[in-house]
Amino acid sequence: MTTTMKHAASQSDMKEDEWHARVELAALYRLTAMFGWDQLIYNHISVRVPGEPEAFLVNPFGIMFDEMRASDLTKVYSDGTAVGEKGYGVNEAGFFLHSVLHDARPDINCVMHFHSVEVAAVANHPQGLLPLCQEAMLNFDTISYHDFGGILVDDTERESLIEDLGQNNIMLLRNHGVAVVGRSVPATFNRAFNLDKACKIQVATLAQGAQPVQPEQAIVDSVIKTYSRLSGPDLGRLEFDALMRKLDRLDPSYRQ
Repeated sequence: MTTTMKHAASQSDMKEDEWHARVELAALYRLTAMFGWDQLIYNHISVRVPGEPEAFLVNPFGIMFDEMRASDLTKVYSDGTAVGEKGYGVNEAGFFLHSVLHDARPDINCVMHFHSVEVAAVANHPQGLLPLCQEAMLNFDTISYHDFGGILVDDTERESLIEDLGQNNIMLLRNHGVAVVGRSVPATFNRAFNLDKACKIQVATLAQGAQPVQPEQAIVDSVIKTYSRLSGPDLGRLEFDALMRKLDRLDPSYRQ
């Protein structure tokens, strides 16, 4: 991976829409930590740079999610050139996964990858995610699965990642975790939140030992249809804006 060292990004250095993308992404990192989905300095979330479809913003490899600031984020191009990394570098597996998905799907502007315990547990379940609650049903028709092939640095896995994701929005990674994608930061967070809640409910339900109650397929289809109609292009915006206000009350430094 090629790197180009520059000073830390500042709001005066860039267009308004890139700075806005940085602030939202930094907020998403803080929220990921707040909800317990982070894993030390590992895992990664990216956002495509507005006006630069060949570039995305991602975390420098070494900064904790709960300390992420807009100016900390590294801009990475599809050829591997990293700008503004502040001496940390970029995680190789993070670059590989995110560059593959962004390149394959022009409609994707945000990619989340994490290994929360319950999500990883459900990814390992032979049946994967089950429609045991409303949160599971919301995205039930846009979930796919990818078999584990080792740490994501091998280019031979590129085509299988692209094929397995297809046009879906959630890809459960067997023996690993998940990749959640979306057209916006709020939409991606919305899917990640509902998935994590659904996986928690599934793990708790199956732990009871009894055969779980499952709704009829017609009910699942009805929930999917209703959710699709109600969500629209602003999926997740109301709750994400509310959560940004919460972050502002707790610690607004993510905006720096």
